Amino acid sequence: MIHDIVKNFLANHNCIKIIMKDGVVVNDFVIERHSNIFSKISIDVPRTKAKCPPITRTVSIAKNLDFYQENVCLEIKNIADKNVIKQILQKLRVMVIAALVKLNELILRYDSINKLRINLTEWNTHANILLELVSDYVTKVKSGTFEKRLDHPRLSGVLKYLNLNVKNLNTEISILY
Repeated sequence: MIHDIVKNFLANHNCIKIIMKDGVVVNDFVIERHSNIFSKISIDVPRTKAKCPPITRTVSIAKNLDFYQENVCLEIKNIADKNVIKQILQKLRVMVIAALVKLNELILRYDSINKLRINLTEWNTHANILLELVSDYVTKVKSGTFEKRLDHPRLSGVLKYLNLNVKNLNTEISILY
């Protein structure tokens, strides 16, 4: 999955919103088909909320993750390729896109509302940690107080949940730059 994300989103500087309708400002949460990574999904959030309350938190987190991935993409165009900050931001972007891919798959493949409720609750936990990490790192980069390493105790759990291998992620980013 890492290779496909890098190829389709990072290598060609493809700065796009993944979520077409956010389910917060409008009733529907929609992700359109993109390459071989995302399948089209559409959920009426108010109707789904009655049976699956975690959906409201899910769409809020997803909306914010998508905001950061798009803005990181736009910001890094002005950072030199060899700058370690650009590479860290790209790694975070891959993680965010991977989280949205996981969400896309959970919604696309659920077979019962109870299972969806459980899966979204778990996704919310890990995606919220990722959102906090991305938000903190982007804020630090903008203020000039960033670290040149992406190291956080809660990050390993997120990577495991998303089935992302750190070594593969580092390799793909280093090939890109």
